[in-house]
Amino acid sequence: MPAPNAIGTDKAMESRELDQQGMEAKLRLAPLRGVKLYSILSGIMIATFLISLDVSVIATVIPSISSQFHTTTDIGRYGAVYPLTMCSLQPLTGKLSTIFSLRWSYLVSFGIFLLGSLLCGVANSSTMFIVSRAVAGAGGAGVVSGGLSIIAIVTPIEHRALLTGLVTSLSTPLVPLLHR
Repeated sequence: MPAPNAIGTDKAMESRELDQQGMEAKLRLAPLRGVKLYSILSGIMIATFLISLDVSVIATVIPSISSQFHTTTDIGRYGAVYPLTMCSLQPLTGKLSTIFSLRWSYLVSFGIFLLGSLLCGVANSSTMFIVSRAVAGAGGAGVVSGGLSIIAIVTPIEHRALLTGLVTSLSTPLVPLLHR
């Protein structure tokens, strides 16, 4: 006769095996090919381009922002708050995309990013601009982590590294060229 804990352990092991089988079934889905794949990848590339643009554009526009708000004390915060919130919230947004639908968490993150960018555009004070950059960075965190997760799901495994590199690297070098 098994010990009382052995029965609970067997059920827990069966539950883990079923969860494992469910995850393997999800991973066995056929990856996308053709127009569907490239339309998703181009959408993620555009989003990555916008994130890269928002990270680097601040260096070019700081003189205009300082003269608009008549302050130079917040110059360091203009550039620091966006990557700070983006990097610090990436683990949280990654976890949220596993709890909720990846599609909806990505779209909500992109909406938050766009809202933050809109608020930056209509900011009437330095403080409002800094808070708006933080909101945009919070949305950018979900866009980056969600985009990489989507690429991992929709691409065939033999092309995954190549397509991830293309999506993330083609848009990023274009950003500095636009600032000139």
